[in-house]
Amino acid sequence: MRRFSNRQKFRDEKVRTEVSGATGHYVRRSQVVDFALFKSEYWGQFPTSLSRHYEPGLVFAEILGVIKGSISNDGELGSLSRNDYLDLSSKKAPTFSSGGRHGVYDIYLRYERRKARNGDRDGIDRVSSLLKFMQMADPDFRRMLETFFGEIYVDEVQDQRCMDITLLLKLVKNPIGIHFAGDSAQCISRDSTFRFNDVKAMFYNQFKPIAEATKNDSLIRPKLFRLNKNFRSHQGIISLASFVMNLLYKGMSTTGGTASSSLLLRF
Repeated sequence: MRRFSNRQKFRDEKVRTEVSGATGHYVRRSQVVDFALFKSEYWGQFPTSLSRHYEPGLVFAEILGVIKGSISNDGELGSLSRNDYLDLSSKKAPTFSSGGRHGVYDIYLRYERRKARNGDRDGIDRVSSLLKFMQMADPDFRRMLETFFGEIYVDEVQDQRCMDITLLLKLVKNPIGIHFAGDSAQCISRDSTFRFNDVKAMFYNQFKPIAEATKNDSLIRPKLFRLNKNFRSHQGIISLASFVMNLLYKGMSTTGGTASSSLLLRF
């Protein structure tokens, strides 16, 4: 527990350095911006006249999940221009109305400038650097990377951003070897605006050359399997749980008295 708490103190640490002609000053360490850092160090630096109209968690999710990490109208990944962001449909960006998006984009621009001054990076910056490296890398090196993963399986894919999924798609050469599972209604990531339609669009853009070369259109049309039943409440699982509880109850009841009831309640 102490080790965990100490790991959380790095955001407040300063590195003292000596400067010629001065007694010294403090230099802030570069950090990876997550929501906690965004709220504690960035949010308060934005003009109150701007930030008071928004909730920081929603803005952070919009910046990383939509403005920086989504797909533009021409199918390219990268930060959206103001006009592209304002023109997004409510399905692709349902959090803010068209009127509220102007302020969100203003905060995004201020966030990027301050992040650059601090020397910080966020999750999108890191993934973007990897994608640029792969794009500029030697073709033989890229082909070697594609041989590392024959298939990938990603559970809870709804917590991934479009940029993250794009990186995964580029690591697997065979589109048949990609398997994603998730439920957009169970997203827990603060900066994810996941939509399965976006994944289908990325899948199409990534594997279109292979489909055209092999004349196999099925390679760019991933199969979707929808689960219409919640298997957590499937009768078989409920029956098994009831059976186990019955065994526990009978086993503890053989000890007799109040102690057995106490044990059952604690379980």
